[in-house]
Amino acid sequence: MTRSEDEQRQHDVAQHDEKFLSWVEMNEGVLELEFDEDVPDLPEKPWGQEALRIAEARALEIFPSKAEVFDEEHWDTSWRFVRFIGQTFIDAFDGFWVNLPGEDGARAKVVVQLPFRTMYLEPINLLTAAMSRRTGEEWARVYGYAEEDYAAYRASKRKDNA
Repeated sequence: MTRSEDEQRQHDVAQHDEKFLSWVEMNEGVLELEFDEDVPDLPEKPWGQEALRIAEARALEIFPSKAEVFDEEHWDTSWRFVRFIGQTFIDAFDGFWVNLPGEDGARAKVVVQLPFRTMYLEPINLLTAAMSRRTGEEWARVYGYAEEDYAAYRASKRKDNA
């Protein structure tokens, strides 16, 4: 997708938004200090498919339905799951957080850019989809696809550098 000059300018400005940068800066600490309370049996880092399965199972216990994911009672917990999902993909696949400007006055959206994908990974959508489908395998399944894509991407990079 090609951005207009104005859209590109808005995108660039959003990456330097102080609230976004603070949110990213706090991510590691929030996960270390608070996410352990949400998912006490989470394995040590680096996180991967098994950690995603454990966390998704716990999310299914916490959120009885998709509708309750971002209600007032669960707001902070939901965002910790969003942080965890995104950070797991970032750490495993050399990604980074991106702040997408909101359209028509909407809030900005936090997503993950992976080097081998043109589309963003949206942890919020992964959380809500998992709570809707309730399979316990949604996050691990997406991770598995990303793992395959990342391996192909790295192999092509090695081939290009050979």
